[in-house]
Amino acid sequence: MRILYFCEEYFCNHGGRTHAREFFAALKSLPEVEYAAVMSRNRNTSPNSKHTIVNSKRGKGYLGFLPPALRKFLRFFIPRHDAARKIISKIAQEKIDVLIVRHGGQNIPYGKIKKACPNLIICIEINAFIFDEHFHHIWFRPVWQLLELKMLQCADCFFTVSSYLKNYLVTKNIKETKILVNPNGVNEKLFGGISAPERNKARRQLKIPDKAFVLGYIGGAEKFRRLSQMVEAVEELKRNGQDDLYLLIIGPGDKSPLLNEKILQSQETLGKWISCLDRQPYDQIPFLMSAFDLAIFPFTNPYCSPLKLFEYLAMGLPAIGPDTPAVKEVFEDGEHLLMVSQDGSDFKEAILRLKESEDLKHRIGRKGRERVLSSYTWVNNAKRTLRHISLCQCK
Repeated sequence: MRILYFCEEYFCNHGGRTHAREFFAALKSLPEVEYAAVMSRNRNTSPNSKHTIVNSKRGKGYLGFLPPALRKFLRFFIPRHDAARKIISKIAQEKIDVLIVRHGGQNIPYGKIKKACPNLIICIEINAFIFDEHFHHIWFRPVWQLLELKMLQCADCFFTVSSYLKNYLVTKNIKETKILVNPNGVNEKLFGGISAPERNKARRQLKIPDKAFVLGYIGGAEKFRRLSQMVEAVEELKRNGQDDLYLLIIGPGDKSPLLNEKILQSQETLGKWISCLDRQPYDQIPFLMSAFDLAIFPFTNPYCSPLKLFEYLAMGLPAIGPDTPAVKEVFEDGEHLLMVSQDGSDFKEAILRLKESEDLKHRIGRKGRERVLSSYTWVNNAKRTLRHISLCQCK
């Protein structure tokens, strides 16, 4: 199989970058894949890069003077003929038979590609839809959603990270047999567990008090993550006698005004018992996780397959996750992690349950790790992808 992976998130600054790179590396490692290249915005590449990078760089262009959100919305309506030409050229040059595109709201003229390459299998990878992720309150939203789906109609198959997204496609008359639900994965070699020396070293480096019980969060600061509510819950627990709680937030740094404001308001209670770090190099994340006593990712969207949950569990950490459809279809509450309601009503209770029970912490840490490593590595993810492509080719 000869594959071209078109993914503009390959060099982005959010979790999509991790998904793209880990998925592509796993895909390229499989014996069934004779050739694989990734087409992306060409940033920070070098001649020694282990990936084949095809330049598809696009700057702000003539819309650069507009605010980012408006620019993103308008670009949705502008067909990416430049990208289509480069894709078609690469397909002809390398005799590509499968094109996988990570859907990010870009307007790729798939019909043009299909017309030029009639035997090509086009696969769309969907982690979110643009009008769910970015434009909740825009006028005429159902109209724009239909236009987004219309762009994808000529694809041969789809990969979604959750059944929630699959069901949405089915309601819009996409054949169910075309869709594979393929949740996120983990690099088991990188996230290999926690040793006592690493734990102690990480805590010293982060200047965490010796007897602290560390609640650790890694991720973004989007509104639906509700980090301010997370800080407020920890603040209330400390006021109610849980003096040893330490909250370590990794990712947002000082880039979230709402979070910064909440941390300032909580200084009297939390003081030096909270840290908020900037985004860290990916290969340092397991080391930083080793400082955690309890990993938390309590709030997200209903369709999201939280990458960090898979990584927490692969490390053997006890974790608190969101009680959402996409998480419940992969993990079992009380078996692999504790899930909390999205109104936040039982978040503090879940923290205390795990803090006060060593048996529960160790059991769900062990079971969660077993669950992830048995089914949700990136190699398993890539294998499921290839099987689905093969089935679609046969049809």
